[in-house]
Amino acid sequence: MPPSSIRAAIITACAAATVQAAEWRWTWTPAPGDPAPSAATAAFKYGKDWAYAVEIDDGPKWVRDFAVPFLAAHAFTDAPPGVAGGRRLPFVGSVAAVVANIGFNDAHVSWDDLRALREAGWAVMNHSFDHRGYHWKPEGRLDDDAVAVDAWWSQALLAAGLGGRAPTGAVYANGYVDYNRGDVLARNGIAIATRVGGSSTRVVGAADARWMDFPRNYLDEGVWAKDGGAVLAQLPGADGDGPAAGSLIIDFTHGIDREPASANHRRWKDRLTTIAGRWGADGGDRLWCAPTAEVADYVRAARAARITVSPGRLGVSLPDGIPGSALTIRIRGVGPAAKIQAPAGGALHR
Repeated sequence: MPPSSIRAAIITACAAATVQAAEWRWTWTPAPGDPAPSAATAAFKYGKDWAYAVEIDDGPKWVRDFAVPFLAAHAFTDAPPGVAGGRRLPFVGSVAAVVANIGFNDAHVSWDDLRALREAGWAVMNHSFDHRGYHWKPEGRLDDDAVAVDAWWSQALLAAGLGGRAPTGAVYANGYVDYNRGDVLARNGIAIATRVGGSSTRVVGAADARWMDFPRNYLDEGVWAKDGGAVLAQLPGADGDGPAAGSLIIDFTHGIDREPASANHRRWKDRLTTIAGRWGADGGDRLWCAPTAEVADYVRAARAARITVSPGRLGVSLPDGIPGSALTIRIRGVGPAAKIQAPAGGALHR
């Protein structure tokens, strides 16, 4: 009987401050006659073909009580494409917070809001300290000291307010890429930075992928309506099988209208329903919906992970400096008679 293939979502913990590599071990009881197993990390979590992220700019208060349930009405599963029985998981997103505005008034998220968003599976992205840099007039340009101070203080304050862990994702305020002059964002823990018109390909494994200038779809209502208002406007492959394998697709907006009868609300609802219906839990289940930085952290960890495997044993090692991430490992060479259980905190699909 040919060996079956299993995919296990494995939880590994790795803090960037560890002195040595983080190690994780898992065992099972192989069946007599099983061949020598092989193992490798999947390109995306849950073995999905592509990743989908939603970013909401400027830290508006309505994200917590409106956007969270609005996105969560749509789902994907934790099973690989084509495998039945996966758990339904909600769509989630990221809020890009201007640090100086956090808790400033009732229009902006508070620290309690941001912590609650994290508990709901959302992520906080660094959107600068005070959103003052821009490129269209000379007076908007920031010098080297200004970008260094902005990066350090915004990350330090976000870490302090969010329990000691700074974000690994950023959104360029005003699309102004000089916030990363001299790689200052990267040197302060940012692994991915996004903007409309970013120069990177969306295929994260491509040689010309640029994590610090990653593109996103511009879905503010005025732009979207002017673009024709198509439900899947700006989504690559919308008229075919969808985005290319290995793609990270980011939808960005400053606002989603709460009023169900409004054109904007209907447009967003139709877009999310269509995406979930074609590529989520109610369709081919090919997408993984996650915050932008979670996708970047996964890809970095998957590439850096060292996998060791022998009959009945699997080991995963992550080097120091790699953000912790749950990993999806595909193991081949485990026969159907092998006694195998899901790892603690993870999921197993055979």
